[in-house]
Amino acid sequence: MRTHTLCSSSIVLFILMILLTHAPALAQSAGTITWNGSRSSSWDYRWNWTPNVIPTANHAVVIPEVASSRFTTYIPNSASCFSLTIESGGILNSTSGGDLYIYDNNAPITIQNGGVFNCGTSQIIIYGDLNPGTPILLGDTITFWDLTIADGTSVILRNDSHITIKSSLYLSGSGSLDAI
Repeated sequence: MRTHTLCSSSIVLFILMILLTHAPALAQSAGTITWNGSRSSSWDYRWNWTPNVIPTANHAVVIPEVASSRFTTYIPNSASCFSLTIESGGILNSTSGGDLYIYDNNAPITIQNGGVFNCGTSQIIIYGDLNPGTPILLGDTITFWDLTIADGTSVILRNDSHITIKSSLYLSGSGSLDAI
């Protein structure tokens, strides 16, 4: 009978190979998913999205014109997406105290002319650590209740931005907010 001895470096190498081949690519969107609101106003119900998946940090989320869906959506207590686009005529509401984590480095939030974000008392947390050192450009007219810019994230407001923060701006660690 033959026996084989695995050294700890072989085990570590094996685990690393598994993680690298099966881990999601966090530096880019896994695809776009669009709110269809066919069943309810729940963000966390997969049948309300096309394709039928609940948004994660890897999904670019699109909220279309209200007429194209039966229900408008609400940010739940905690949700995440790669980026968020509210199209003209689209509406995104927030539950009281809901948190939305956004991970895109280039255009984390886009609200087209006529799109509505009813922030309520929600907190938007922007992480730009997917490509450290790459600033996030934030534009459009956006009202936040609480805005958090994560450690190591640099957010730059474009000169056409109109940003209102109703409650608090949090700069975590080395997070920064500048304007051009």
